[in-house]
Amino acid sequence: MNEIEINFQLTEKQYLDAIALHNKLQVKRTMVSMVLIAIIIGIYYVVFDLTIIHVFMIVISYVLILWLMKFILKYKHKKIFNTTKLLNNKKMLTFYTDKFSTISDISEVVLKYIALVKWYKNDEFLLIYLHKRAFHIVPIEAFKDVTELQTVLEWFEHYK
Repeated sequence: MNEIEINFQLTEKQYLDAIALHNKLQVKRTMVSMVLIAIIIGIYYVVFDLTIIHVFMIVISYVLILWLMKFILKYKHKKIFNTTKLLNNKKMLTFYTDKFSTISDISEVVLKYIALVKWYKNDEFLLIYLHKRAFHIVPIEAFKDVTELQTVLEWFEHYK
């Protein structure tokens, strides 16, 4: 088998779930922000002679801001999905032994596996990273069977 062709159209739910998965994989960014906030709170506590109540209020404010950002980003991602034709149109991906091509109503792109940064597979998606923040979302259900998916992953591994 030298060629595997899949056709699919992402739903809004699939897109939002894939973005949530991508964000979970970016744990390092979250940890750095938490450490920086802890350092800033420590500096404020020492320099400005804050009481525990002040520190508690800063922590509560930080948590509320994170909670608010979660809803703002979800709204933003819904808007991106609904306004970007490339995301909500039908796509055809063709995987070859050394490259893959993406064809949609708007564009056609061919990428060699050696250019991939990484890929991640779970039960729902195959995320193919072209950059640390740019990736293709491929629903696992788009593959005809498990052997097709395994073959594609073997081709990826070969160029790792």
